[in-house]
Amino acid sequence: MLAYLSQAGPLHPKHGGGGGDRIISSSGNDRLATKTKESPPRLHQDHQDHESSSSQFLPPSHPSLTFLLHYAITIPSIFYIHDSVFLSNFEDHPHVSAATASSASAVVPQNDDEFTIRSQTLISQFLFAYTIILFSTRYFSSYKAGRLRHHSVLYELTWLCNSTLLMGALSFGGLSSSSSSSSYNNADDGNNSTNSTTAETIGGILSWLFRRRPLVATACCIAVSIDQVLWYVDLLGWIFSGKFLIGVMKYLTWEQTLWIDRFTCTHHLWTIPVMIYGGSMSAMSTCDDDDGCDVLLGWDSFGLSVYVVFIHVLLSRWLTPHCIQSKTPKITNNHHDGDKGKKKKDDPQQYRYLNVNLSHELWRDISFSFLQISIDNPPCWVYLFRLLWRWQLFNGMVFVAILRPLSRWMAGLHAILRAAGDLSELLHHSNDMI
Repeated sequence: MLAYLSQAGPLHPKHGGGGGDRIISSSGNDRLATKTKESPPRLHQDHQDHESSSSQFLPPSHPSLTFLLHYAITIPSIFYIHDSVFLSNFEDHPHVSAATASSASAVVPQNDDEFTIRSQTLISQFLFAYTIILFSTRYFSSYKAGRLRHHSVLYELTWLCNSTLLMGALSFGGLSSSSSSSSYNNADDGNNSTNSTTAETIGGILSWLFRRRPLVATACCIAVSIDQVLWYVDLLGWIFSGKFLIGVMKYLTWEQTLWIDRFTCTHHLWTIPVMIYGGSMSAMSTCDDDDGCDVLLGWDSFGLSVYVVFIHVLLSRWLTPHCIQSKTPKITNNHHDGDKGKKKKDDPQQYRYLNVNLSHELWRDISFSFLQISIDNPPCWVYLFRLLWRWQLFNGMVFVAILRPLSRWMAGLHAILRAAGDLSELLHHSNDMI
């Protein structure tokens, strides 16, 4: 099973690829002149199975398992790291009461006011709605876009920028532990003890998963912060010069990018302000009204973001191929045919670039020489080490220079909106009394 889950290269049928063409060298190079081995019969059968299933409603097996396994690992593990490591730090906070710190359900400050909880719930609902639209429209559009798109879309939905939306929705809108417990305790009292135990177990798991954890949302926001900030740079460059200065947005111009992908890419521009605004609300609740405090995005969020990046990159390297291609391009003695072979990567029916979470190389549209970390074709673990420490370094720079000051401004905005809400409620109450 582990061997099947592991990515097997761009030509493997389980990824939607296909092989069998022979490479003929025009330069006499021995390595290129070697003919590819014929695929074993089982691979040909798998290829036929994928071809026949691409028009059916059921999704392809390996991308589906990758999608499910990715989220089945990332969500619980991030929540577990949060609760076991960073929640203990919160319990030691000087402004958190002893009763709150001793509570097993203390995932966020229990003195969050009603306006804060209501605002975070609205953010959660918005993120859930947008995530459902993004996931569903991209997936269902793949049925009309060819086999490679049909296989690749579920891999692409595991990008960290997409995962951040789901994590934010779960973290800002969790169920209250008290209401959850009462509903589970009252569920079907007439059932036998076995069913009751099963229901309590399921209820306990759901209660744990659907808790409010604003720190997780801000950690995921920090994890994607360098990418999101570079989106602003590319957008401004495109608006004023018609060029993408960095290259992180350039994929929107690729032939393999569908119109629905362009329509559902706006979250790259609003993820940071929405997430920081939601997280700043709970940061304010740990302030002592008498002493006051300078509301800033905490270093706990940055610490958790290190793990968020790590687990996403590691899973993508294990589960997703660098790209998917339909067959091996032919290289002949005819130079014009060679030029056609070079254009293969522009044909979305023959080649689809993935490189999910940069797990195989730096994004191909980023051409700055000092950022090239795989030019010497390093071993897997060497490349991952180079990638991860640089990713954290750039995230740290954005965290200090942009996100922490932004959290202060967002907290001030939240205070203004809360005061306006209190005033409106007071005026409404006064009118009712009159």
